[in-house]
Amino acid sequence: MKTYESIIITTPEMPESDEKTLIDGMVSIITERDGQLHINDRMGRRRLAYPIKKTEDGVYTRLLYDSGSDAPQEVERRLRLSDKVLRVMTVALEKVWAEDAKKEAVRLIEEKAENARREIEDAKKAEEDAIAAAAAAAAAPAVEEATAEGEEAAEGAEAPEAPEVTEVAEVPEVPEVAEVVETAEVEPTEAATEDASAEAVTEGEEKNG
Repeated sequence: MKTYESIIITTPEMPESDEKTLIDGMVSIITERDGQLHINDRMGRRRLAYPIKKTEDGVYTRLLYDSGSDAPQEVERRLRLSDKVLRVMTVALEKVWAEDAKKEAVRLIEEKAENARREIEDAKKAEEDAIAAAAAAAAAPAVEEATAEGEEAAEGAEAPEAPEVTEVAEVPEVPEVAEVVETAEVEPTEAATEDASAEAVTEGEEKNG
């Protein structure tokens, strides 16, 4: 068995579903003849090196597979029967090239699987963000209405009356306390005692007399 690479170019006007059916038929031819498919790579729409059947663009598909010589021959025969196929070219790869092509095929498959996983995650995140945004948009009017009602209620509420201030009674002034001068006790002298006695005698005589 050898490693073959087939490049299939179909018209861009061909519906993608019909294109997939066509390529799947070629893959079946390979596997039915005990071949092993390494890669089925739809490379997409590209500009042709020169116009073919007045068409300047074509959709490229690359098949890499191991098989006997009968599989690629049947693939080319079937493809040439379709008027939607612009060109098909199959080459047998040398051993070294075949090994490199298979390694590259494995890397490409892993890369496509990783890209597909990321696309799924991005789509899931975008969907979650859209749901969250829709929920926020739906809740916004209710929040605004509740806020408006709260403001209206605050404006309509009467302010509490200030407590009535009672008249403060005047505090009577405290009379000044006269300074008390402490006087020292003076003991009567002997002369003063005699004068007082004489004065008392005189007063007595006047009353009696």
